[in-house]
Amino acid sequence: MASYVIKIGRFKKECPDFLKRLHHPLVEMFRPQSYNLFEEVEPWLHEEQKKKDASVPGKVIYHNITKEEFSLASQLSFMDGLEIIKIVGRDLMIFREIFGSNTTLTLWGSKGEDYLGYPCVPVLREEKGGLVIKPKYLNSFWTKECPGLRFNKK
Repeated sequence: MASYVIKIGRFKKECPDFLKRLHHPLVEMFRPQSYNLFEEVEPWLHEEQKKKDASVPGKVIYHNITKEEFSLASQLSFMDGLEIIKIVGRDLMIFREIFGSNTTLTLWGSKGEDYLGYPCVPVLREEKGGLVIKPKYLNSFWTKECPGLRFNKK
């Protein structure tokens, strides 16, 4: 299996165009600047998402992430999503091998609000033969098909 190393200059903060502002822009500095996508990143589910046919409000998941020390910094962000698209987006088979098919990956590290003031997070998903980043609103529900992406604890 090839090594997919992601390298990010975290000092340059990028915000998705669908967000007016990020809620925690300084957390970006506490994330790794270089990591191997195969070895150091894993899908993450809230405990309630793991239950059969469960759907959990995004607000509940985000609240739990922010309660745990350093948990928000362990979540991948919009900047990570952009790099994943650059590196893996050319080969959707690699994306599917890492994360599975029919998966929407939540980038909890970049919660913000849209131009109408609604809280949302970026999600990375396969669409029309490529990878895209779109908003998902916190009043929406998350199932086990929509895990977060985080740096593993190895």
